[in-house]
Amino acid sequence: MKFRIPLWLYFVSILTFSILISAILYFFVFLDVIKEPYIVETTNQSKEITENSRLYLQTKIEEQFNIIQGVGLAHENIPNDEGVFPSNYYETIIEENEYVIAIEVLDSTYKVMYSSFKNQYRVNLDLGNYYLIQDLTDNNEIIIGHMEYNIVDNNLNLEIAYATENSTILAHISVLYLESFGQEMKESFNDKEFMIIDDYGKLLYDSKNNLHKIRYRTESFEDIVELYNNDEHFITLNGVKSIASVSKFDQTDWYIVSYESIDTALALQYSSVEYFSFTIIVISSLFILLFVISDYSIIKEFRLLGSRLDTLSSDENTSFEIKQSMFKEVNYIRDKFNIIGDELSLKTEELKFLAYNDPLTRLPSKNKAILDFAKITSKSDTISLIYVDLKRFGVINENFGFNFGDEIIKIISARMTGKFDYFYRIDGDEFLVMYDYKKGHTFEEIVFQINKILKKPIIKNGITLKIDYNIGVSMYPSDSEDFDDLLSHSVIAMHEAKKSASSSYIVFDTTKQEQYKRLSKIEILLQRAFENKEFTTVFQPIVRIDNNEIRGFEALSRWKNKEIGDVFPDEFIPILEKTHLISILDRYVLNNAIKMIKFLNERYNKSFIISINVSVETIMLDNFTSIIDEYLDKYDLDPNLLELEITESTLIRDFEGITKKMQYLIDKGVKFSEDDFGDGYSSLTYLSRLNLDTLKISRNFLTNIISNVESRYLVQTIIALSKKLGFLTIVEGVEDEEIYQLFKEYKCDFVQGYLFYKPQTEQKLISLLDDRYPKGSI
Repeated sequence: MKFRIPLWLYFVSILTFSILISAILYFFVFLDVIKEPYIVETTNQSKEITENSRLYLQTKIEEQFNIIQGVGLAHENIPNDEGVFPSNYYETIIEENEYVIAIEVLDSTYKVMYSSFKNQYRVNLDLGNYYLIQDLTDNNEIIIGHMEYNIVDNNLNLEIAYATENSTILAHISVLYLESFGQEMKESFNDKEFMIIDDYGKLLYDSKNNLHKIRYRTESFEDIVELYNNDEHFITLNGVKSIASVSKFDQTDWYIVSYESIDTALALQYSSVEYFSFTIIVISSLFILLFVISDYSIIKEFRLLGSRLDTLSSDENTSFEIKQSMFKEVNYIRDKFNIIGDELSLKTEELKFLAYNDPLTRLPSKNKAILDFAKITSKSDTISLIYVDLKRFGVINENFGFNFGDEIIKIISARMTGKFDYFYRIDGDEFLVMYDYKKGHTFEEIVFQINKILKKPIIKNGITLKIDYNIGVSMYPSDSEDFDDLLSHSVIAMHEAKKSASSSYIVFDTTKQEQYKRLSKIEILLQRAFENKEFTTVFQPIVRIDNNEIRGFEALSRWKNKEIGDVFPDEFIPILEKTHLISILDRYVLNNAIKMIKFLNERYNKSFIISINVSVETIMLDNFTSIIDEYLDKYDLDPNLLELEITESTLIRDFEGITKKMQYLIDKGVKFSEDDFGDGYSSLTYLSRLNLDTLKISRNFLTNIISNVESRYLVQTIIALSKKLGFLTIVEGVEDEEIYQLFKEYKCDFVQGYLFYKPQTEQKLISLLDDRYPKGSI
């Protein structure tokens, strides 16, 4: 049996021998040499410490400044949203940064618009005389105030400011921030004494004093300033002659001082030099001894282990066992390496499988479909890609949980497996069938087979589910010869099938490709449209049908992008609703429209009404009524001159909740109209329960109304019913004289359309009205 020595005992033996040799060399060779002066070395070290501390402090403060700058940029991204602040956002910033105790926002006159202090009396406080505000000369400049007692909670804090185009963001940083920094510096530089002093000589941090509750002016401030200006290094601090270095932080005029007594410095230098010399000797001895003695023992063992690792990492199948070593520890590592090697081999095989297969269903994945596509197209002239999407599968996950949903996916996959030669799970509830026409069937027959499988109810945990689906089909090579293009085409066709009420599958049409690409481009460009201020508000006059007098205007949104030009509302509005950005546009239009109608009424001494369409997402906001109050108060507009347009589909979302908000605004005088009346949802039951002022008859009624008796009769009935219920009626989209005369005959109240006026920009509208009405006092 071979002798096994513990590795620690082997190293202890070598270390003991090395220490003995090192001690002999030190006491008899190096002791007389270690008598060089240490003051210069200590001075340079102190200077390095203060300079590094200054740079590190600058970095730390810039970290806080970057946070405040980010707050400012986020605040500026809310278009024309004066006086309303995302308080939850500021509270999140404070919660995530343990040193930011408060954030305040000042307007262009330096009045506090928002304060995160619990005591809100600071809001509307004029901070214009603060020297900190007077120093704001550049948007990208760090402005840092002096350490002051906070007037709210009487705790020390530091103010950091950032000026944006329209506002100033103030952050109040806790004094603990500097204490934390000072402690880090002290620990990083061998516990040397360390202090930070502002330009008044007050201590911001002193490693010898707790300054959290009290500050005082250091008696040595003038000496420290002179030390900095003359680049000297000797100073008397607290009656002790010390070696010190001073750096100045320009943004704040703070002085950073590192110091230690001469006696301590010399003692530490002697100790460090002795330790350094001794360590060099020991390490050198150990290195030589280990290299000579251990080359065929320890090093050889670890080289074998390294070779084993190289074999595993190179993905080779060759395996071998590391031989037994004379060291117990190496044997332990050897055993672990062999186990890890076996596990890695298994995991490698699993990763290879997952690279081309779905982990949940074990079906082939998209990567495998790409490989199969290349193989099939090399032998076949015609292939169809059939993309299957399970409808409303998210409802199953929401109601029964994701684990239940996964089980349903497994059941569907099992039913489909084996029925088709090439079947893949692409993602979530989406699958792909590739069909080679050499098999003798049409894609319609494959779709029918899919329908037969999916229509069969699924029973799981006592729950019976009926799975609906949409299918998109693309053809190789007629639609494309590229797999990604074909897959994209089948997805486009599947989305068209979703919109179709008559078909569960759609074959790709090249005309839909350009439309889909444009909508995708619009969705991407919308992300920056608000930031780049690309939206404008236009106004279309609404006129009385009997005398053509202007009743008011409807505010409409227009978007012009430099890359794709004019984008129509029916293109960008659905995308804004899908991406939940529609409320931002609503607030933008509300602000512009109320501001404009106030201006026009004062200019022409009129009482024009402004009509604004409000999305369901905005109405569903908890603070919807507060938003309306805010803009009415902001521009001092009579509520009777504001008419909000809603659709009946909006009311269906939460009839009781929305009508409660409506009644609050109606009690103030705000008018409401139902937009697009007659577009599928209209209900007499709702009309009888709503306190509306106006019905806007959908322009869809105007199609073929002259030749369609039923449409004319229906419109005539709507107008007569509206008058019985006390509603005014507006017909929109009127573009020719004959339709206008028809609605005039039916005694409709108002008309809106290109026959009279197109939507006008602000300047064109003012010019139009100047020609028609005398100006008022402004």
